[in-house]
Amino acid sequence: MFSSPYLFFCIPYNNNVLHQDDRMDKDGRCFTILNEEYHKECYCIYHPVQLEVFFLVRGIDYDSIWNKNMYLLLISRLVFGEEVEEQRSRAFFIETAIRYRSITLPDSLLDSAFYDFDDEGAYPEKRPVVGGQLMGMEITLQRERSQWQFYAEYVFSTMNPGYWDDNLDVIADHEDGHWLRPDNLSAWFGGINFNYEIPITPQDRSIWLSFLTGGGLGAGAAQGDITYWVPGSVAISDPDCYPNAPAYIRKDSCTPDGSKVEEYTLWPFVPMVDLSMSLKINFARRAMFRIDGGLHPLPYYGFATGGIF
Repeated sequence: MFSSPYLFFCIPYNNNVLHQDDRMDKDGRCFTILNEEYHKECYCIYHPVQLEVFFLVRGIDYDSIWNKNMYLLLISRLVFGEEVEEQRSRAFFIETAIRYRSITLPDSLLDSAFYDFDDEGAYPEKRPVVGGQLMGMEITLQRERSQWQFYAEYVFSTMNPGYWDDNLDVIADHEDGHWLRPDNLSAWFGGINFNYEIPITPQDRSIWLSFLTGGGLGAGAAQGDITYWVPGSVAISDPDCYPNAPAYIRKDSCTPDGSKVEEYTLWPFVPMVDLSMSLKINFARRAMFRIDGGLHPLPYYGFATGGIF
């Protein structure tokens, strides 16, 4: 007779309910851990192959039983050290996850068009960093190594107000820059990506690694504004306010000179191009943790975590 701690699938004769994590004690009785009681009459199956045989012997149509899905799920459990992977027979998996991303435009790209505090004669404070934080949800359909990912996300700007002095003049003029102030800049985006997954470690392990790469398209609706001030010598809205002062002086006392959003018609709809590369940690195809990087549409890094069904 088999004894604890081996796992068995125990089926009471009276209602044919299959219990998970049942065990057989040293006297051969089936014990249910869930409610801590013995079955008076039961049949303990110690190997998944015997499950269908059991139904045949009792005259039960295995293909038509109402709770077949439950049986299929439970026979995929670990039995005597052998993992029966019901998952591999499925056509596709569904993955749901939440994600976070930090997007930033590198200073090295902005240096080609704007002065910064470390340039000779420039405004002494650091130029604002263009970036934002992003939070969202995603649903992914996985079929073998191919994945279609649908996402929805909210992004808000983390750029501080600051002085922007372009370096396109033939003769450097550090007093002709604009002072920009973001006002509640944010956006909602949605889109679809196609990703391809490449295993790094063997997939038959309980924890395994994979590499993902892919891309896609999306669109969103933005809100907020970018208010700006110009030097007093070219001011239009309030020309008598500090007429000879630069923008970084006028912004404290003068009426704003305009809105960049209205001037360049930036909102409300914004297209999105996404390119990504990820390192994914898979937990027995039941959960995952992913480290992401790429373009969205600015360079970003982030992570995602969720479950697989």
